[in-house]
Amino acid sequence: MTTAAVKPIPEGMHSVTPHLICAGAADAIEFYKQAFNATEQSRLPGPGGKLMHASIRIGDSTVMLVDENPQYGALGPKALKGSPVVIHLYVPDVDAFAAQAVAAGAKITMPVNRHSRRCAARSGASAGRMRINQNNRRGEMPCGAWFSSRRARIPKTASCQPQNC
Repeated sequence: MTTAAVKPIPEGMHSVTPHLICAGAADAIEFYKQAFNATEQSRLPGPGGKLMHASIRIGDSTVMLVDENPQYGALGPKALKGSPVVIHLYVPDVDAFAAQAVAAGAKITMPVNRHSRRCAARSGASAGRMRINQNNRRGEMPCGAWFSSRRARIPKTASCQPQNC
């Protein structure tokens, strides 16, 4: 009897998948649905209404979430008073993406502007930038910051040199 080989990376997943620890993971999921058109893939409720595990899909990527659980050392940005992690999303229209996120309750902390588009484009990488802090109904930031950009090719010009950015 032979057994089928198990793929080391499950179908539809990538080598790196963010796993966010949140204060209010269920609220975060609802926010991501409204702000980023996320689709919920799974949800494993735990004691006290907290989520032991959940996963959503944004674009072609999965993001996993779990509620804070201090007794197991699982602390999110709220408990840590910030986070060194920013999730980067590539989107086709940064302005429309920002407007949708703001309508869902996001706070823009680094607005998209033409100057950053030109300067970021010297490498052909992201052309528009913004950072979004998620705010839930209580005005908290349970799951950190999000950064979005649009990839574009813009020719190098004198105005795009690092000293001018």
